[in-house]
Amino acid sequence: MVNKTSRTWLPEDEYAFAVAVRRRDAVTTVHVAGEIDSFTGGDLEAVIHEQLAHRPIRLIVDLSRVAVLGSTGLALLTRAKNVCRERGVELALAGSSRMDLVRQLKITGLERLLVTGSAGASQP
Repeated sequence: MVNKTSRTWLPEDEYAFAVAVRRRDAVTTVHVAGEIDSFTGGDLEAVIHEQLAHRPIRLIVDLSRVAVLGSTGLALLTRAKNVCRERGVELALAGSSRMDLVRQLKITGLERLLVTGSAGASQP
């Protein structure tokens, strides 16, 4: 079940931004593709806040199709972590096995939110 999509889910251009949301029980997964930067970060942040309004127990942000994670993306993930903590929602980041993304997440302390395997996100 896809609740919100920006553009098409599988953009032909690997840098094109797209978001798809899947809710199952009390777990919401936000699948992101393309670049998360100053042009797209606001859209992603709005989707995350919209999904938090549904009061999930767990919010997963799937980064497996993210081509570029800019400073805006790192900042919004940090803000999302803080908002989730305040609301008692578990935040997890999934799908990031690329070392460049993992390195960026380590710099900000967000790597602790990474999940792998069956705990990660399923495809939309």
